Parts: sequence; C-alpha cells; structure tokens
Amino acid sequence: MRLPRIKSLYGRIFAIFWFTMLLVLLAVLSLPHLDPRKAHEIPNAHQDKLVDIKDKVEHRFKDETDLGRILFRLNDQKRSSRNPSPRLYLTDLEGNILTTKRESHFGIRAYVTS
Repeated sequence: MRLPRIKSLYGRIFAIFWFTMLLVLLAVLSLPHLDPRKAHEIPNAHQDKLVDIKDKVEHRFKDETDLGRILFRLNDQKRSSRNPSPRLYLTDLEGNILTTKRESHFGIRAYVTS
C-alpha cells in the first residue's frame, strides 16, 4: 500500500501540526508513569531482608546509650564499589535524617508510609 503524498503546503502544515499534537499528548499521558517519587510496593523478599538488617543493627547497638556514637559508627563505614553492604540512615519521628556530618545534602527527609 502506497501512502499518499502531501504536495500542498497547507496539507503539510496540517499534518505536521496534528502529528506534533499526537506526540505532545503521548508525552503528557506517559509522565505520571515516569515519576520516580511515586510510591511502590516493596517485594516480600526485599522487605524480609530489610527486617533482617534492622534486627542486626538493633542487636549490634543494644547496649549503646549514646546516639552520637551510634550515628558516628554507622556513617563512618568506608564506601567503595566493592562494598556490597547498604548505607544505613537513622531518622527521627518527623522523618529528618540523623547524622554526625554537617553536609548540605543531609537536609533531606525520609518519607515512610505505613
């Protein structure tokens, strides 16, 4: 099947306009699906792994009473591409990240949904 050729300038402008509108419509409709801030369900295997990590951290620091020392020990771990252990952060009840470092990017909040 041969597609018809648009020879008039009016026809070309009309076709380009509606093709552009189609692309804009597709982009607008796909934006909500591409939002990285959208909450997702955690798979059960990952949730169990997170609970195990929480239990290990609680057991490790069960006798410690100084929060600053706990934060220092958690944040002092050397990070490299070979270190597979996750980076751990503690938060207060409002979701503010607790840290001993005074860097500007720690002014963020952790959002947790129940």
